[in-house]
Amino acid sequence: TIYFAVDGGIQKSVRSLVPFAAATGYAVLLFIVLEPYGLLRMAAMIYIPVAVAMTGLGTQSLVYKRAGLWTAYGALFLLFSDSIRAWSIFKGSWMRDEALILLFYFAGQLALVRSLESESKQSAEPGS
Repeated sequence: TIYFAVDGGIQKSVRSLVPFAAATGYAVLLFIVLEPYGLLRMAAMIYIPVAVAMTGLGTQSLVYKRAGLWTAYGALFLLFSDSIRAWSIFKGSWMRDEALILLFYFAGQLALVRSLESESKQSAEPGS
């Protein structure tokens, strides 16, 4: 709320909601398609807002600049990893799904580390 009030008002705040709206739409569609059951349904309902927040915050900087590209990659790779995991749980696994899950998971972790490295380099530069 403070960010919206100080850094651009309502018009900018609406633009910054686009990544959250996209992540929410994706999560709802995935929930409908996968039809989680039993206790896992409740777990999915609890985890969806976490995944939406992670993806929305990670990709939000793309609305305004390219500086957060590695953060966005990390958020999206982790979302893909979680989506493949959910698919294999609720719809059945397929050959190499575990490899894809791990590939996207580690790619997401590496991208997040890379984003931290680039941020620390930028803050260490004179004049920043």
